[in-house]
Amino acid sequence: MRFFLFSCCSSFLPQTRMPVGVASALKVEKSSPSSLAPLLRTFALLVFLFFAVAFTTTIPAEAVVRVAFLTKKNAEGHLLRLHPTGHGFYHVAVSYKGRWLHAHPNGGVQISKSLRRFGQIAAVLEHRKLREPSTRFVRKIRGLPYDPAFRWNEPESFYCSKLLAKHFRLPPTPMTFHGSHWGEYFRQLGLPKPINEVGLSPDEVYDLLIERGFVPR
Repeated sequence: MRFFLFSCCSSFLPQTRMPVGVASALKVEKSSPSSLAPLLRTFALLVFLFFAVAFTTTIPAEAVVRVAFLTKKNAEGHLLRLHPTGHGFYHVAVSYKGRWLHAHPNGGVQISKSLRRFGQIAAVLEHRKLREPSTRFVRKIRGLPYDPAFRWNEPESFYCSKLLAKHFRLPPTPMTFHGSHWGEYFRQLGLPKPINEVGLSPDEVYDLLIERGFVPR
């Protein structure tokens, strides 16, 4: 527009010869829009890259922690119950980086891609505000042995419910071991049935997590 107005107005002015310096300046100014085009394209690319990096780094992925509850059947095909009444859960695991962190008699504290060989997943709870176990916590306990005696205050071994309880800070309760499974269990291990020992079962972990705001998936 600036050049158009100048050219139009110049037709009404007397034809005079421009000084060399002014003519040179006008030529440079006239050619400046085309010379700025590469700079504008570079600037637009930098702006695009800035926002692309900003959105990918400042907007985190949705945080979801999941807990899987498993059932198992005995040799007769009956559901193995750790409690005479309850949900009938036998094992429990927590999600960790696309896999499952849990403690099992076969392998102790471990990370598994699938839980299929440990039982049947009967329920999954999830929470969108709580976090999965930290890498520091996992490094500390991974590889520790399974605790068949269910000792709550034993720091060098874990059972499945205790692992979940330590991560989510669930309070233990006195354990009774009233199910028919427990008599044979402790006889095979040559251990006395724990008396006045506190702990949690997978059924109790399920109920406590529901109270904490977990929902079925």
